[in-house]
Amino acid sequence: MGTLEEDIQAILRDLSAAQRPDRAHFAPTALEQIWTGDICGTPVVLKRSEHALEGLVYRHLVPAHGLPAPALVAAREDPAGDGCWLVLEPVSCTPPGLSPRSPTHWWQNAERRDRALTLVAAFHGQFWNRPAALAEQTWLPRYTADHFWSALDLLSRPPEGFVPLSEPYLGQLASAAEMLIAGSATLIHGSLNIDNLGWRGASPVLLDWERTAWGTPYADLGRLFTRVEALDGRPVPFTERAWIPPLLELYRAGVAAVADVDLRPEALALDVRNGMLWELAVDLWRQTREPARGDARKYGLARLAAEELAAEP
Repeated sequence: MGTLEEDIQAILRDLSAAQRPDRAHFAPTALEQIWTGDICGTPVVLKRSEHALEGLVYRHLVPAHGLPAPALVAAREDPAGDGCWLVLEPVSCTPPGLSPRSPTHWWQNAERRDRALTLVAAFHGQFWNRPAALAEQTWLPRYTADHFWSALDLLSRPPEGFVPLSEPYLGQLASAAEMLIAGSATLIHGSLNIDNLGWRGASPVLLDWERTAWGTPYADLGRLFTRVEALDGRPVPFTERAWIPPLLELYRAGVAAVADVDLRPEALALDVRNGMLWELAVDLWRQTREPARGDARKYGLARLAAEELAAEP
């Protein structure tokens, strides 16, 4: 037995070839591609990420900028594919299958919601309209106007078997895209759903940095606020509409404290609504871009949620 670092590196070398962890060191969890283990008396989490980008985030951005993520113990690129292996600090996560609408879910706790939004505000504010701070990270994806317009083009003519979107919704998407493209940009998580918020004691951390990019901050907020589940065939949001205004006020104050930016409440609310419209569009686009793998039920649920949001005054 060597040091912690030597033992972990030896395990990762074997993993690169075997693609599955040794059960003598790691136990599977209910989450695919996640294992827990104990190396030299140190509890760790092993994750196989399908995206090499996540390894770059953990190796470069997290230590350099103090991003709110679990601590990285070790990492190794996977020569058998585009992904990587990550050994991380264990944090508290949402039990698989527990709905955010459940009374026992942390999202139902107002204090925890407030802490989560305060964290997101500080994360966004750190890089708000400061692309030069990340100029050396040439590997970091940048979302551009082309991403919006190409997605809108595909959504306007869905493949056979997918119900077309209404003209009012498509029109609002176009208007929202113009505003988001012309608006502020920062480093974004890219997949900020409730399950990707974990806890180190009473402090929140962000998990699964596989879609990190430079883009509109309202994509993150839009994704956080538009998650739904089906109830009697209708989309029911995890985030009650009445919660959003006070959460945005916390966000506004948090960004201002870090970036010295004054976000007007009315403009912020509109930008977040635009982000919500587009994050629902992203869900629709993901189902239609590969019809053979698309899920008509998920598409239908996202379409209903999108059309209902577009119809709101």
